[in-house]
Amino acid sequence: MLKKAMKNKENKYFALLSGECIPLFTYPQTYKMITRSKKSRVNTSTDVAMDAGDVYSLTGLVYADQWVILNRKCAQLMIDLKESKEGKAWRKKTKKFMYLTAEGKPACNYKLQSKKNKCGYVEALCPDEIYPINWLIHKLGKRSSKGFKKEIRDIPATYTYWDPQSEEPHPEKFTYTKMKSFKRKICKSKAIFGRKFYPKAAKNLAFTCGK
Repeated sequence: MLKKAMKNKENKYFALLSGECIPLFTYPQTYKMITRSKKSRVNTSTDVAMDAGDVYSLTGLVYADQWVILNRKCAQLMIDLKESKEGKAWRKKTKKFMYLTAEGKPACNYKLQSKKNKCGYVEALCPDEIYPINWLIHKLGKRSSKGFKKEIRDIPATYTYWDPQSEEPHPEKFTYTKMKSFKRKICKSKAIFGRKFYPKAAKNLAFTCGK
């Protein structure tokens, strides 16, 4: 998808969205918010937890939202991650950290059909939230480096709510009532889009944050 979009030299930004995303602002406001910076928008995190501890402490891998806005340089790096010799070698090296045992160690066999192998039960990390950001760090430098900051703003492109009380590792879907109570927080989040709303909530939130 990115490879095809990159063929048009006039495309300067690439917004990755799911079918459950809505625009929080009007089109002119959205266009201005995206184009006023030459940088990508990627929301990163080092506090994603699993049974053995947090992912970053166990593996050194950073998590990031998969719903991002990329500039041309970062979009090309994503293509390179999939197609270049270096990208393929890096993915192979990183893959061993994608499945961890309950003790936080790499699984004996990460080609799994279930959550159990000869090492015992394992947890699988989400590749869409691991590979892209850590490849960008590999190519641009640490998040605190000039190289990374030159290309990427560490802010959300899409607002997603994870209920801290929920046992399910999935974003919560907003009802109309809950959306109303969260609207101010959503609109002040610096995100341009929002994700996971029931129809009434989506209809009453879309395009309204700039008003």
